[in-house]
Amino acid sequence: GENEIRVSVAMVTYNGAAYLREQIDSILSQLGEEDELIISDDGSEDGTLSILQEYQKVNEKIRLLQGPGQGIKKNVEHALSGTRGRYIFLADQDDIWLPGKVERILQVFQEQTVSVAVHDARVFQGDDSTQILMDSFFAFRGSCAGVIKNMVKNTYIGCCMAFRRELLEAVVPIP
Repeated sequence: GENEIRVSVAMVTYNGAAYLREQIDSILSQLGEEDELIISDDGSEDGTLSILQEYQKVNEKIRLLQGPGQGIKKNVEHALSGTRGRYIFLADQDDIWLPGKVERILQVFQEQTVSVAVHDARVFQGDDSTQILMDSFFAFRGSCAGVIKNMVKNTYIGCCMAFRRELLEAVVPIP
């Protein structure tokens, strides 16, 4: 049944061909047998779709959805509503996942009763993933825990987030 799927990665694309292969490879390399990658494409016109279709042909973990064409927020909702896993990870189209990310986040979920896990990111320059612009997004934004602090200045970004399935009802539709 549905519970067999462990991790769902919800990814949205729109004209993101530049980093797509590197990104999908970095995600797929971390997914197990019981995981899935849901990609909602919002009408790309730059070759993104043909790259996605090519990957989908050779990898049964990938489910490709046609986005609603109403902007990024609606497309993220669409991708999220296509997920079936116990743990849901968000991915932007220009992320490259560092090795061990999924494993480390799952470890946090298993050790603690948290609903959401947030992690740091390195920010790289333009088309060169070796050129690190910022070694820590958290340090740059002054991230720390605390509801009040994050209502004042939200220092977390969606692509650095994973949450348990139960939280999905609170997340969609996105306010």
